[in-house]
Amino acid sequence: MDEKSIEGNDLEHAIVSTIAYYDLFEYPLTLLELWQYLIAPAPASVTPGDIAEALEESALLTEHIQSDHGFYFLKGREGILRVRRDRSTIAVRKIRCARAFARLAAAVPFVRFIGVCNTVGLRHASEESDIDFLVIAQGGALWLVRACTTTLAHLLGVRPHQRGRMKDTMCLSFFLSDAAFNLESSALPERGGVHDVYLAAWTGHITPLFDERDTFSRLHDANRWTSVHRPNMHAIQPPHSAMVQLWPIARWIKRLGEVVLSPLLSFFEDASRTWQLSILPRELKELMNRDTRVVLRDTMLKLHHNDRREEIRSAWVEKIQSL
Repeated sequence: MDEKSIEGNDLEHAIVSTIAYYDLFEYPLTLLELWQYLIAPAPASVTPGDIAEALEESALLTEHIQSDHGFYFLKGREGILRVRRDRSTIAVRKIRCARAFARLAAAVPFVRFIGVCNTVGLRHASEESDIDFLVIAQGGALWLVRACTTTLAHLLGVRPHQRGRMKDTMCLSFFLSDAAFNLESSALPERGGVHDVYLAAWTGHITPLFDERDTFSRLHDANRWTSVHRPNMHAIQPPHSAMVQLWPIARWIKRLGEVVLSPLLSFFEDASRTWQLSILPRELKELMNRDTRVVLRDTMLKLHHNDRREEIRSAWVEKIQSL
C-alpha cells in the first residue's frame, strides 16, 4: 500500500486519516483543530469552511464520522469526549507544575528555551503521564545544560520514579542545541511510503514555557519540512504574559554565570559529557546512536528508549485500513 492509498488523494480521505490518527490518542477534534492538524495530501488552500461542507455533504464522511458538542470523531467513539475533557483538566495542572520547574530551570546559564511536549503539550495527559520537556541550549553548552537541569530536577525530587514518586514527574529526555534545529534526520524512514506521522505533528504540539532570543520561532522555521505532511500546522506563540519570566535577580545571575563560564565553556562541556556518559544506564548505551531512539550528539540529546513512533504509525495504518 502506498502513501496515497493510506492518506487519500482528496479532502475526504485527508479528513478520515486525520481523525483516525487522533483517535489513537482518544482525542476528538474541533473543526478548527481538524483543519490545523489536517494530514496531507489534500487539495490546496483548504479552509475550515471546506472541511465543514465536506463533513456535511460527503457520504464517505457521514459513514465513518460523527460529531457532538462541536467535536468530530469516528462513529461509535463517543466515550472519548469524556476522556478529552478529563485529560485536559489533568494537563492544566501538570502545566502549572511544569511552569514552576521551568521558572527555576530557565535561570540555568545557556538555557534558551523550555517547553512541554507529547501528551502534556497536547493538553491530553493522564494522571500517570510524565511531564516531557524539550530544552534548547546555546550551541556548545548542550551537555552542560542537561547536567545542570537534570541535577536540579533530582534535587527537587521530581525525576521519574524518584523516591517512589509516580505522577507529575519531570522527564528531561530531549535536548537540542540552537545550532542545529532541524529534526528531519530524526524522522523514522518511510515504510511502505508512509512518513513518520508522529514527528511531523510533534513540533506543532509543543507548549512553550520559556523563550529567549526568538528560539521557538527559529525552531519552527528550521522544521518547515513538516508542512509537506501537515500544511496547516503553524507555531502558536503564547502571549508574553503566559510565558515564564525570570526575576531580575535570576536574570542577572544567569547572565553573570554565562560571562564567567564562557571562556572555559569547552572544558565544562567536555567534563559534563564525560560524566554523563559514564553514568548512562547500560540499556541506553546499547541503543546509543544505533537508530533514532537514543541519540547522543553534541547537537541533540534524545533518550527515549521506549520510542513508540513505529507502533503509532502501524496502528494508524491499520485503523485506516479497517475503515
